Amino acid sequence: MTIEIGSNYLQSNTNLDINPEGTAVVSYLTNGLRSGNNKVPAFMATGNGGWYYRDQLGGSDTEWANIGWQVSQQSPGSYGFNASQGRYYAPISGRYYFYASSYFYCNTNSTNCYMHFMFGLNGNRAFNNGRQPYSIYAHGTPYNHSDGIVHSTNVYLAQGQYMSLKTPWASNNSRVHGNYTLFCGCFLG
Repeated sequence: MTIEIGSNYLQSNTNLDINPEGTAVVSYLTNGLRSGNNKVPAFMATGNGGWYYRDQLGGSDTEWANIGWQVSQQSPGSYGFNASQGRYYAPISGRYYFYASSYFYCNTNSTNCYMHFMFGLNGNRAFNNGRQPYSIYAHGTPYNHSDGIVHSTNVYLAQGQYMSLKTPWASNNSRVHGNYTLFCGCFLG
């Protein structure tokens, strides 16, 4: 394979791997000039077990470390999810996309039974120009549950920074279901 860059040429008999900052390979170009990104850092963590009350997850405004995370990861450079902490550490610097969902149940149908579903960058909720992007669920719900609670974000992480679920709850009279909890993300570039 020969690639022309200006008046210079790159020639190789093997794949051309792209690895920013000399770390994990995030993309490649084959001899047949096909590109791919099956080595992009990515993870999918699912909760485990039944219902978890706020205090079982560490209390109000804490990271979800105790939900029994089960993790699958992609690429040699994506071993950034720490299941015991519930944190994804960026293996390389760049933009990342994160998504989380769960099933929320409120024991009482009162206005103090709600959750702010959000992420925390290095433990800090205010990572979007000083703002706290979140979704609020089950505030005064008349049906005891708020199914399909979801949140996503696109954020820049420097190598070694981490993202986690960080959700302030109004009280301990509500819960999430571990088997219906998902936290995933991938490197965008």
